[in-house]
Amino acid sequence: MEFEKVSDTTLQTTANYSDTFQYVRETLLKAGGKLKKENLQDGLLEAAWRYGLNPFGLRVTIQFRTLDDNTIELNVKGGFKDSFDTTGAGQKKAMEIIRAIQGISAPEAADQPPRMGSDSVMNRGKSKVMAGILAVLLGGLGAHKFYIGSWGLGLAYLISSFVIPGLAMVIALVEGIRYFMLNENDFNEKYNYCQIKPFEFKW
Repeated sequence: MEFEKVSDTTLQTTANYSDTFQYVRETLLKAGGKLKKENLQDGLLEAAWRYGLNPFGLRVTIQFRTLDDNTIELNVKGGFKDSFDTTGAGQKKAMEIIRAIQGISAPEAADQPPRMGSDSVMNRGKSKVMAGILAVLLGGLGAHKFYIGSWGLGLAYLISSFVIPGLAMVIALVEGIRYFMLNENDFNEKYNYCQIKPFEFKW
């Protein structure tokens, strides 16, 4: 089945509509999506993927319509169900699905993973969930900082909890929320695949 890309988010094909709809449906499933909307009559498909803590927050919606010359047009949009796409992840997912529909391999595909840089280390095995829990419950004492390896900041939090009670706790609470909001890849990149310095603050 052949598709012509007429814009960044639009594809066209002269294939049969029912066959096209079924082909795109199967493509979404092969890409790991879970179908949320499927309406052949209305020309609508929507699939969802896990993103961070949200199990089905990342969505790709495909709207089908028939043009005057009986060409089938597909409009592909990506985004989040309950929030704005501030990271661009929705748009990236939509581009990935467009390439999959066209049968084009992702450009970042390679025979080998990228080599570790000079500042990279083996996975330190720190959990974002554990870091978040420690920040929320014991963050005022710097427990989350000791856990991720910033023992210098951990001591600073501990001392400040006696000098200015409550300040470190509020900061740690914000950090805990931040940990939970990070997806696994971002957390690993910040805290598991690099050296953590004693007084290094990462956001």
